[in-house]
Amino acid sequence: MYSILGKESDASRVKLSEGIFEKLNFSFFMSYKQKDFVSELLSCDGDAIAERQKLFSAIDKSSALFEAFEALAKGAENIAEYRKELRFGTKELSNERMFYAFRELMYYTECIDTLLGVADIIEACDSHALHSLLQKARDVYSSDWYKNAREYISAMDENIKHIRSVSIGINLDSELRPLEAGIISVNSEPYVTNTVFDKMFSKKVENKSMICIAPLGKKEATLSGTAMRAFDINLYSALNDYMRGSLKKIKSVLGNMLDGACNFLCEICDELRFIRMGMNYMLAVRSKGMPLCFPAFSDKLDISGLYNPNLLAEMQSCRIVKNDVHFDENGRIFILTGPNSGGKSVYLRALGIAQILFSLGLPIPAESAAMPLCSEILAQFSVFTSESGAGRLEGECRAMAEICSAATENSLILLDELFSGTSSEDGAIIAEKTLEWLSAKNCRVLYATHIHEIASYADEINKSKRSRGKIDFLCAELQGKERSYKIVRGKRSRGSHAMDIFEKYGIGFLAEK
Repeated sequence: MYSILGKESDASRVKLSEGIFEKLNFSFFMSYKQKDFVSELLSCDGDAIAERQKLFSAIDKSSALFEAFEALAKGAENIAEYRKELRFGTKELSNERMFYAFRELMYYTECIDTLLGVADIIEACDSHALHSLLQKARDVYSSDWYKNAREYISAMDENIKHIRSVSIGINLDSELRPLEAGIISVNSEPYVTNTVFDKMFSKKVENKSMICIAPLGKKEATLSGTAMRAFDINLYSALNDYMRGSLKKIKSVLGNMLDGACNFLCEICDELRFIRMGMNYMLAVRSKGMPLCFPAFSDKLDISGLYNPNLLAEMQSCRIVKNDVHFDENGRIFILTGPNSGGKSVYLRALGIAQILFSLGLPIPAESAAMPLCSEILAQFSVFTSESGAGRLEGECRAMAEICSAATENSLILLDELFSGTSSEDGAIIAEKTLEWLSAKNCRVLYATHIHEIASYADEINKSKRSRGKIDFLCAELQGKERSYKIVRGKRSRGSHAMDIFEKYGIGFLAEK
């Protein structure tokens, strides 16, 4: 099957923990209905990611390519829709099937013309995927069947090529019930209403014959499924009787097309949808004046000026605080502490979002970055429910056991406020054992927590013979008593953490008395 993104095999596909898109809040990028398809594109193959980066970089730099891929995505979707009608429609309706096939061919020629229209730009790009797509278009364009198809299409009547409405004459019986009907004309303009609202806000209609004397009604609102099907059958039959002469001329061409000439666009329809998702993401971020960058490949994880793209919908760009991420030989596991609502979860989610976007071959929300390939991206966030402390703790332990079992040296693991539903002492003990295991696995971990006691175990874990990944600390910085939302390397004092908890539960006012 043809592909421009290189769909991943099971071996090179990044493994994700369940519900990670929801946990990281990926709604800025996609609908969660699309998560299964997006998951299949996550790659830990450096060559595949690099090729996608070239493709998206080319689109990001050229408005013409952006518009071309927008048109390609729409055209491929239309082709897929017409193919669906051809595949599942009633096969006896040869006229209807011929009409669908003709419309499919129309969209197909438009897609080929779109690609050839940006040929010069594609040739100047360093993208094998774009060059491959252009070559497909050129091969089709130079084929004999396509040349014939274009000749027949050019010869078709303009009203057929751009049908927007039909005029239907209906005879009524003595009780004003429909008796018989027929097509009066095929029009290149749609019918419109002429209400007061239309007169005030709609574009003025020059052709008065296209104005309805009564409001237009949706057929779905007045017809049952059976009646709608009967309506469609009769309409398409009448249209095809009208167009029969022209359609017969291209019958052989349509047959060739249906045998697979358009397959390559159908095969990449989902990929074109994904590319459009990536384009819309880049456009949304650029329109806010925020930076995007394509990370370089590295064994280390270094990001400068990272931010969470979800903040773009909540505040002005100038108020968004950017942070850095640096994993090195002295810090493979980071324990992130700080005041409540100090930016810990936002920072943690931003890192997870960046790693997923990088694995998709997309630019990340940051000023610059060098990032490693990850074979697993795993996340577990504390969920505040009505369960008792024991029930919630049991669920968190079970989830962590699954993460520890799946973790490898190439994993990125994100943990937010785990084991905080039990006592600090018990939570610290469980966290210690978890961190010991993850340190031995040498995976990258970011653990945001209020359990200050964990800090006392870090030195012991680092000195352990089993330890491979060193533990270090990050903290959400304060400016006086105000939250700065800056994340810096280092510990906070035990007393400052205690006061955070004191104020978290609304009793800080006692300190003022």
